[in-house]
Amino acid sequence: MTDQVYALSSVSILLTTVFMPVLVKYLYHPSRKYAGYQKRNIMHCRRNEELRVLACIHMPDDIAAITKLLEVSCPSSERPLAIYVLHLIELIGRDSPIFISHQMQKKIVSKNSSYSENIILAFNHFKQHNPGVVLVNIFTTISLPKFMHEDICMLGLDKLTYLIILPFHRKWSIDSLVDSEDSTIRTLNCSMLELAPCSVGILVDRGHLGRSMVSSNSSYYVAMIFLGGNDDREALSFAKRMANDSNITLTVVHFVASGSDVDSCWDKFLDNEILKDVKLNNVGDEYVIYLEEVVKDGPQTALIVRSLVDEFDLIIVGRRHNVDSPQTSGLAEWIEFPELGIMGDLIASSNINKKTSVLVVQQQQIDS
Repeated sequence: MTDQVYALSSVSILLTTVFMPVLVKYLYHPSRKYAGYQKRNIMHCRRNEELRVLACIHMPDDIAAITKLLEVSCPSSERPLAIYVLHLIELIGRDSPIFISHQMQKKIVSKNSSYSENIILAFNHFKQHNPGVVLVNIFTTISLPKFMHEDICMLGLDKLTYLIILPFHRKWSIDSLVDSEDSTIRTLNCSMLELAPCSVGILVDRGHLGRSMVSSNSSYYVAMIFLGGNDDREALSFAKRMANDSNITLTVVHFVASGSDVDSCWDKFLDNEILKDVKLNNVGDEYVIYLEEVVKDGPQTALIVRSLVDEFDLIIVGRRHNVDSPQTSGLAEWIEFPELGIMGDLIASSNINKKTSVLVVQQQQIDS
């Protein structure tokens, strides 16, 4: 090989090594595999259609909170529920990734096998208490944290789910103090918000949601904070399913910007349409409380929300990421967890020492 040929080969290899990864990263988008997976959200789930939910479990504490959330969604013969439970286990050492369907009666070879057995028992118990209206399928995946979002997305894609429920990365103790945080789970949640093939809900359990049970002698109070937009409409669609149990009180709090024109745009028209049956109290079998609060800016909204926290066991909000509105003006600069949106972050803030849990909903990102 001549010096000229050797030099040319070396330069070619160097250029290929430097520029090809950049080119591949620019041209390849993992979310494109879901391009044909359109309109998989709660709003497009027909009234008598089975709502398919994918619930992710990281640790035993997640089991009670998620089963409680599914319980208060009031599955019935008119609104059946299909639950696909995915137990996520971190791959350690040189083991190979494993995906297990417990319907295939395969044994888990892992130190976390008892966790999966508890999950199976808990969700089968939930199914037995809702005979004929709840379908449960349980899976376990053992993989590297950076690939877990792929397992979740592919299972959601395969099962045609409408909603994926993810536990929040921060855990609280019974006395409402921060108990632990897991940055790996937070990274996974952020990836899911960006790539999920359907709507996503991040469940922030303040250590109380899974411990409060609806019974014939107890009441459960749920609030839905509505500001407007796709995510809020999706969150309200899920909240409406809870208006079918006499033990559950659903309150919809609509924050309206002072001086705003309700007919100014298409989004406002859609907001009014989804709120119409709430205002008329024609949502479900039970009474729904509708409150309208006129606010001028974000601080006034925050003041009202903080006063509401004590009154509810669960608050449902839309994520509304990067959505500017007069109702939240001035609050974005104080946000701690952008994945929760402004309202979700406000309620889940460590400055609020309350037991109220939060469900933050993001509607399926059609343009992904």
